[in-house]
Amino acid sequence: MKTQNRILALLLSLILLISCFGCNRSPDTVDAERRPSLPTGVWDMSDPLTLPDDLLAGNGRGFSRDSQGNLCMTASPNRFSAETRLIRFAPDGTLTASPYPDGDIMKQPAYQYADQRGFACLPDGGFASIIDQGQTDMLIITDGHNRVTAEAEIPYFGSIGIVDDIIYAPAQDTIYAGSQDGFAAFTTDGVLLWTWKPSYPIIGLSVSRDGTGYVCAYDLLTDISVISVRPLDNTAKCPGEPYLLPEAVNLMNADLVDHPSFDVCWNAGDAVWGCDFLPDGTDPKTVMPTEIINLLNSDISAQTVTDLIFLSDDEALLYSSDYRANLADAEPYYARLSRVPEEALTPVFEITVAACGAGTYHEYARAFNASQDEFRVVFRSYDTYGLDDAQKPRTAFETDLITGNIPDIILGNGFFILDDYVHLGIFADIYTFLDADPTFGRDDLHACVLTPFEAEDGTLPYLVDTFYISTVEATAASAKHIPDDWTFADAEELAAAMPSDGMLFYVSGDNGSALLERLLPVTVTGLFENGKTDREALSALLSFCRNYQTSKSLSSDERGQMLTDGNILTTLQTHMQTPYRLLDSRWGTGHGEAPVYVGFPSAAGNGSAVSMREGFAITTKAAGHELASRGAWAFIRYVLENKTYDTQGTAISYFGAAKVSLERMFDSAETVYCLHYDPSRTSLAYYGQPHQHSENEPEPNIVTFDENDRAAIRDLIAGITVRADAYPMVCDMIYEEASAYFADAKSLEETVSVIASRAELYFAERG
Repeated sequence: MKTQNRILALLLSLILLISCFGCNRSPDTVDAERRPSLPTGVWDMSDPLTLPDDLLAGNGRGFSRDSQGNLCMTASPNRFSAETRLIRFAPDGTLTASPYPDGDIMKQPAYQYADQRGFACLPDGGFASIIDQGQTDMLIITDGHNRVTAEAEIPYFGSIGIVDDIIYAPAQDTIYAGSQDGFAAFTTDGVLLWTWKPSYPIIGLSVSRDGTGYVCAYDLLTDISVISVRPLDNTAKCPGEPYLLPEAVNLMNADLVDHPSFDVCWNAGDAVWGCDFLPDGTDPKTVMPTEIINLLNSDISAQTVTDLIFLSDDEALLYSSDYRANLADAEPYYARLSRVPEEALTPVFEITVAACGAGTYHEYARAFNASQDEFRVVFRSYDTYGLDDAQKPRTAFETDLITGNIPDIILGNGFFILDDYVHLGIFADIYTFLDADPTFGRDDLHACVLTPFEAEDGTLPYLVDTFYISTVEATAASAKHIPDDWTFADAEELAAAMPSDGMLFYVSGDNGSALLERLLPVTVTGLFENGKTDREALSALLSFCRNYQTSKSLSSDERGQMLTDGNILTTLQTHMQTPYRLLDSRWGTGHGEAPVYVGFPSAAGNGSAVSMREGFAITTKAAGHELASRGAWAFIRYVLENKTYDTQGTAISYFGAAKVSLERMFDSAETVYCLHYDPSRTSLAYYGQPHQHSENEPEPNIVTFDENDRAAIRDLIAGITVRADAYPMVCDMIYEEASAYFADAKSLEETVSVIASRAELYFAERG
């Protein structure tokens, strides 16, 4: 690994050096490929289509194309008060919503308590529908007058998903219905032909341009990260040999959609793509899929699109529900999409973000792109290489770096660990951007996302965007016994002074290794300075963990009572603290009063710790280009300033780097959260409405979240000066060597000596 890193660093240095030779060239020849260009795949969304009021909240599933080219679906928001309608969207844009000619089959006694989960158009004007009757799923076939001509039970394929996927394949004249667990083939008379149940989930069923049905699934012959698209073969009664697709196709977590001009079309979250099956002899590396809609250029919230189908190459229909404002107020809608012609577009400068698992950043990019007309954020996604093995996307990413395909921004998270690339010298100093911005600088960010993540030369190689906190909580009474900036030696003295039935921390599991696994990641920074080991502090940590008494097995109520009584001095919150957990503790969950944050015992008494959840690095390539530099910082600043919190309970899962984000979280929590603490039921927290307690229960105490709570969390964050998980490989070394010490196989002195030797060698090689 050391040799690989040096080779990668050398190659990148050469690439950056070569790129500098162009600095004296004329503006016309420098970075010609970085000139502003027209955005691609831009579509406009019309106003939501007007439908009868009782159909606006239809199920939004089961768009199907009939033999006349109409897009059809059924909608019935309430089968007890409204009849099911047939909605038709004609190629010329005409929309009709009409009752079925001969009545509503969902009103018939056999189906009136069932749900219609999807349907497919048949050549005679009828439909094949999936009817969920609770214990069984039925295939119902109707003619053009909505009269039932056949019905059959759909086999049970497993518990992963309900049956809701159905297609009619004209080339086979066959109906295929199933779920992600498996599917069944039926004739148009409802006769079961065959079934298929793979070991891995199915992504979906669809129909190619020539009318052949196919299944998109994880490839059973390789592994779950490889997607296979196979034609359905009624003769063999199984999927056939896989169709050949371009190598760049990424169907991981994609939704298949219908398009009249492509064999395969899918919504990948940031864009909608299409491609054809490749003929034999084609090199998959030479073919790229076609970007049909770039959702980052549109006002469409990709995460809320539940159905999408194309009327033509330039017209589409979607069913969506926009949750951006408030989940409870969201309303579904139908809308028409139209391609924007090139002559109506304004050139923009592209900012490339390398990411593996971009998540909600697609939404921020979409909003950023819509907020101005100078820049356009695009994602270079490495998800296609499979998230089951983190090394696959990293290898592909590093290959791009070596070949000079360096992005403007790198999004760091659990897949791309930014620390692994700092030594390559490809990250620009974030401080230069913060210090050059006249209206947004260091003071607008929490200090804990700056100083703890600085390089040894004082630069900031990347900027933490979202983070977690690790700390130790105590009651106000217990906190009086804990010294400020306490060390491991202080902790051992406090533990020894506890009553026989008491404990300093409540830690379940082995008394040595379990405690070390909780303490080491958040204190390892203080054990090493300039590559040298603080042997005294390391000895104190190992001794404390080894001598700590085994924790008792306690219920939540017992723990809460022992905290109140002082028989447990602190609550060890070494797992990453998220906002909702801190809010819970501020409202008294577990011990009946707001906690005091005493931080961790540590080598330098540096208390609580911060760890990165996600962050941004701006590459030196972008920093050396005026437009790329300005655009990259504009997008990062936009994300920092617009970080919002989902107010639905435990979804508040991280802190934002900007101070304004914390205040936004406070306001959101104060408005939505309402915890009612019942001292007799310490393990329960109630949100949003008063706890409905019975007459024999005590009246709950309503605890409010006030300015004191805000101040306590602000002070906690402001006091963080170290980061957690700074040296994961060193932590692994310590765990390995400490296990022998805990098992009495090595002395403390010998263990510390071996750890120091191995760790210092690691730091020396790391440079």
